[in-house]
Amino acid sequence: AGNDNAITDEDRGIIGDSHPSLIYSLNLTASWKGFDLSFLMEGITGAEQLLYSAMFRTEFKSLNVNKPADLLNRWTPDNLDARFPKVSSLENKTRVSDFYIEDASYLRGKDLTIGYTIPKTTLSKIGLKHVRVYTNFRNLFTLTEFRGLDPETSDFSDTSKSGVVPPSKVYTIGLQVKL
Repeated sequence: AGNDNAITDEDRGIIGDSHPSLIYSLNLTASWKGFDLSFLMEGITGAEQLLYSAMFRTEFKSLNVNKPADLLNRWTPDNLDARFPKVSSLENKTRVSDFYIEDASYLRGKDLTIGYTIPKTTLSKIGLKHVRVYTNFRNLFTLTEFRGLDPETSDFSDTSKSGVVPPSKVYTIGLQVKL
């Protein structure tokens, strides 16, 4: 520690903060002449996330884990300005550092529903009370500069996954009918 010209475990400190400074959302709804629309966006700002699994995917101590494309930017005699150090198969070479902490701010298009209700005057001719056709989109988009798979979910607690699965995009077409 201090000015001993050696980097040791005593030189470590607490870095990063996974708690957002702001959580926000926007929910819009509108209807006009039988058409209806609802849209939900949500996001956070000011949170940081540790790319825990990235620390291990970029080493060669485990061959049963896919490696990221970033691995191509490793130090070699021809690539002196590389992002990552020289390829290594040695154990315990990876250390938590600010190199693996990233801004996890995001804006996510969470839910979009667009629908149309057929007028009752038209429905009465065919003996129905209510008919609505709609389409729904969930997890439509995520805007972020986070390099991990999902800025909302930490992979720290389960290293066996070597990453997390982001929320699935779901597209639905529906029909509501009242007889």
